[in-house]
Amino acid sequence: MVAPCHCSGDLARSAFENVYEENFIRMGVGKRLEIETGKGK
Repeated sequence: MVAPCHCSGDLARSAFENVYEENFIRMGVGKRLEIETGKGK
C-alpha cells in the first residue's frame, strides 16, 4: 500500500497510482488513515 501526499507532486502521484493500482490510497490534508495490524482484537 502506498499513500503519497501533496509534496510528492502530481506527476509522482499519478505514477504511483498507475503502478500500485488498488493498493494506491489518495491522501490529502485532513484525510485520516487508519492502519490495522490484524493482531489482538
